[in-house]
This record gives sequence, C-alpha cells and structure tokens, in this order.
Amino acid sequence: MATPTFGTFGKTANNLLNQKFEEPKDDFRNQASIKTQSNGFVITSTAVNADDNKVNAKVNVKYSDKSFGEGTIEYNTAAKIKSTLKLSKLQPGLVVSGDCELAQSKLNGKVTAEYIQSPIAATTEYISAKNTIQQTLVYGSDGISVGGSVIANVADPSDLKPHVGVQYEDGNLIGTLTHDIKAQLYQLTIFHRVNPEFQIASKFLNDAKGGNSLALGIQYKLNASTVVKGKTVVLNDGQHAYYGYIQHRMGQPNVNVGISTQYKSDKTSKFGINLEFGDI
Repeated sequence: MATPTFGTFGKTANNLLNQKFEEPKDDFRNQASIKTQSNGFVITSTAVNADDNKVNAKVNVKYSDKSFGEGTIEYNTAAKIKSTLKLSKLQPGLVVSGDCELAQSKLNGKVTAEYIQSPIAATTEYISAKNTIQQTLVYGSDGISVGGSVIANVADPSDLKPHVGVQYEDGNLIGTLTHDIKAQLYQLTIFHRVNPEFQIASKFLNDAKGGNSLALGIQYKLNASTVVKGKTVVLNDGQHAYYGYIQHRMGQPNVNVGISTQYKSDKTSKFGINLEFGDI
C-alpha cells in the first residue's frame, strides 16, 4: 500500500461527504456540459445558469502525453484564464506541477513538488496569492501513516501553522485524526466501504471555540447506471441540514443526468439539475 501524502488524509471520507452537496461547487445550479476527446486532447464546454439567472460558460482543453504528463488551459466568460502543467515522468515517485490563473490583469499561481517512495511521502508547495510555503512529511507502514505539515508565511517566517495527523487504512475502512495545533481544531473522519455498492462516511469537528459539528453521509449504487447520495449535518447549536443527490447515466447517446436537493433547518431549500453530453 502506497504511503499517502498528508494532504490526502481523510480525503476518501471528505469526498463522499462533499461531492455533489456543497453550494460552491455549482451543484445547485442548472448546468449542461459537452465533452469530446481525440488524439490525447479532451475538450469540455460547459454552460451554467446561476442563482442570478446569468448564463456563464467555460471551455477547458486538456492534453495528455505519456512522455511528460499533462497540461490544461481553461477560459470562461468571467474573463478568467487558468492553465496547469503536470510533469509526472521526470523520475519514479516524483511529480512536479504548476498552476496559474489570470483574472482582471492579476496573475496568481502555485508550484508543487511531490515525492512518494514508500514508506515516505513528502510534498513542498508555494502559493503566490498567500505568499506561503507548505512542507509535509508522512511515514507509513502496515496501513498506519503518521505525519504532519507546516505552513510558513514567506514575509514572516515566524508565522507558522503546524498540523499533525494519523491515518489507518485496511482497504475498506479508513480512519483519520488530524489536529490543527494553532487553531486548536481536531477533525475525525471515518470511511467504510460496506460492499462495492454501499459506502458510508462520517466527520466530527471539535475546536476550542465550541464550533462542533457532525456530518454523516451515504452513497448507494442502485445499478450500473444510477447512484444515490445522502448527507445530514448537525451543528452544536441544533441547526441541521439535509442533502440529496441522484445521478443517472443513460446509454447512447451518452447523457449523464444529476439532480440535487437541499433543505436546512431555517426552512431554506435549493434544487438543481446537471446534464452532460458526449464522451463522458
């Protein structure tokens, strides 16, 4: 079993709890996408009707090559240009990548170097917008991984944000405990793949300010074409929210349909439809 990087601690549980639920990810906006691919290129065109009834669009072009890695460039109607370059063939275990975004004449980016050769996994990342450098290191053996990370402000090296964590994985069960030392925040996540069709996840947050929360999520694959997800979130002040998502993939022509619902204890609710066409 490959040693995970610190940034992926708890990722499996968080993916089940977050994907197709959180508002910032367009899941409660009506959306249509068309995707096609040829000779290493994948082109995706997407149109989104947001809450303000404005239609936004973007085009993403991705190119993959076995000799170096992959690169992407994306342009949207908000006049943002994003590009990425991932070099994964430099030497075994080493991946170097760069991302940049140009918006309103302002350029932001990050550079990441990742090295994984069991039992060690290490990463270094620089983010220009925050002017920070993050260094992580993990040691793993027999399904148990222990590690940590330190985020340093380049302008003020004494401003450090340390994190530590431990993760256990046996294939179908993954348990993770992380601690943000400066913020005094603990996060416990548990993921369990009951069988190939049924998965469950939970996340408990505890911080020194009393901002506790509990999230429970499930995913069930009804058949080869249909997946159902559900999630509930409970805060320590009694507030709660329920989320539901169903995705159905049709045959020829390739059509992917997703329906999202959300209900919160303050009586607010949302509904959205996502359609994808093409080589999906």
